[in-house]
Amino acid sequence: MSGMCTSTKLFLTFLRKLLRFKGINKMRNAWRLGKIFGIKIYIDSSWLIIFALVTWTLAGQYFPSQNQNWPLLLNWFLGITASLLFFASVLA
Repeated sequence: MSGMCTSTKLFLTFLRKLLRFKGINKMRNAWRLGKIFGIKIYIDSSWLIIFALVTWTLAGQYFPSQNQNWPLLLNWFLGITASLLFFASVLA
């Protein structure tokens, strides 16, 4: 690392600390949703960001471009529904 600039060294140090294994419980930023058959179900906070982006992309971009006559609320309802089904399929 002697030939690298200071900002590169700092970035690599940051990445090492970010990726360092901190034990079995990696869900530090998770919220508990409940239990199913004795299995605790958690959702990480990053999933909420991804959920919002997927919903916004579908409701704000994709559905209006495919169906111009649909009302705005229908686009958002379908975007939220499609995002929920997408995330449910990941859990299944």
